[in-house]
Amino acid sequence: MDEGPAAASGTPGTPGTSDTSGTELVEDLFRKEYAHLVSALTRVLGPANLPLAEDAVHDALVSAMQAWRFGLPRDPKAWLVRVAHNRAVDVIRREQRLRTLLPELATTTELTATVEAALAPAAESAGQLAMMFAVCDPGLSRETHVTLILRWLCGLSPREIGQAFLVDTQTIDRRLHRGRGRLRQLGRLPDVDDVHDLPDVEALEDQDRTRWDRVRIERGLTHLARSAAGDHLSRWHLEAGIACEHAIAPSVRETGWDRVAGLYDVLARQSWSPVVALNRGLAVAERDGVDAGRRELAALAGEPKLSRYPFYWAARADLERRAGRPAEAREY
Repeated sequence: MDEGPAAASGTPGTPGTSDTSGTELVEDLFRKEYAHLVSALTRVLGPANLPLAEDAVHDALVSAMQAWRFGLPRDPKAWLVRVAHNRAVDVIRREQRLRTLLPELATTTELTATVEAALAPAAESAGQLAMMFAVCDPGLSRETHVTLILRWLCGLSPREIGQAFLVDTQTIDRRLHRGRGRLRQLGRLPDVDDVHDLPDVEALEDQDRTRWDRVRIERGLTHLARSAAGDHLSRWHLEAGIACEHAIAPSVRETGWDRVAGLYDVLARQSWSPVVALNRGLAVAERDGVDAGRRELAALAGEPKLSRYPFYWAARADLERRAGRPAEAREY
């Protein structure tokens, strides 16, 4: 929906719930569920029918605002999912072209089962991940990527996104229009259950280093050399030394991984942190082999600060992929 939800009062059976807290709960729920529901229905209807998915979700949220004026249901999320399911089924039944484009949904039983499977809790992460890969298509600008993510994966309204970018709502609407157009061209969302189906992303090892700015690299090396004049070795010297090794290497394979891992050893002794340990583990993987790196990263699994750190899980997934363990990679 384009604007924030209307106020709702307290939950039935929960005396003393203020109007403010009830409103905040509903707004938070709507924002989170908007992303889930739009992603799920787009997987069913296809990216070309994203506006229909948005309409179905919008109708569900409007119905919720009207039905919840005097109190929330016992399970608001389940209520929203059920209404969105019903709206989506109605849309597909009503749209003759959808029945032509989606022959696998020809019968009511197949239609209901497919929509229910897409909206199931077990499919929530896959739906949003598929949408994330789709909206970060290289054919769109970085500003459009962020706009689409804030809208379709974070549930912000065009007005809220415009305020964040310090631009007018019309500019955001144009970016959303470009995003919808690009999704129509894609035809379908990526299948995140198949790592071979995901779009290519240019990682460090894929970059053309001849295009790196050698003038700035040389300037950095000059400053690094000057910083070594004293007798104090700080964490900044160590981190700059690591960055230096990456900058001067002709390729990932030809990087001085022994020196990088050695610098991380010193950094870990001087200023240990879970992120330092993570980066050290990746350097160990390059120096001593993937299995050695996997052991280093597995040893950090109990670190609370890494449990919600996406780069930790991405690193574990990458090492599992390189070790020939695609099932484990997908899990991470």
